[in-house]
Amino acid sequence: TEVAFASGEKNVRALDPDVLTQIDSLWRPPAPVKLAEFHLGIAEQSRSLLREAVERGWRLKPLVAAVTG
Repeated sequence: TEVAFASGEKNVRALDPDVLTQIDSLWRPPAPVKLAEFHLGIAEQSRSLLREAVERGWRLKPLVAAVTG
């Protein structure tokens, strides 16, 4: 599943740039998450849409964000 925001960000509908930095660290070496197939551009677009949805109060699912992005 896509990691795009923290629950605290969603609860207050405000994004924190420090949270985005922490999320990015999940995918950068030495990453704790190992991926079988990954396209950075698609993942970043999907994450951006999911984060924007938090601020706008939208309900957007990761699959929709990946297809739309």
